Amino acid sequence: MKIPLSPPKRDKVLQNAGTNEYVCLFGIPPLQERRYLHRDELRHRTQPEGLTPELWWAGIKLARQGIRIEIALRDKHDRPVVLAMPDPVLRAVSHREAKLLQ
Repeated sequence: MKIPLSPPKRDKVLQNAGTNEYVCLFGIPPLQERRYLHRDELRHRTQPEGLTPELWWAGIKLARQGIRIEIALRDKHDRPVVLAMPDPVLRAVSHREAKLLQ
């Protein structure tokens, strides 16, 4: 199995962004092509005009930050595990739970 590349640090990418690039980040949705894409998969796609792949990823991370939830698990560095739950995921979970309760 291929190990994905580590993503760049979001804060560092944002520090290096110009004003026009930074403004382009607002309005980027957490899903791309109606899918929750991993950064390693995203880097092979064409980014929006005016953004580098790194800035595009930073914009997606910013969009996902608003839909994050912390769960009762810790990672190997003892940090809380955080998940982003976009609407299609919430609908799928809700639909599956409804089927299980029938």
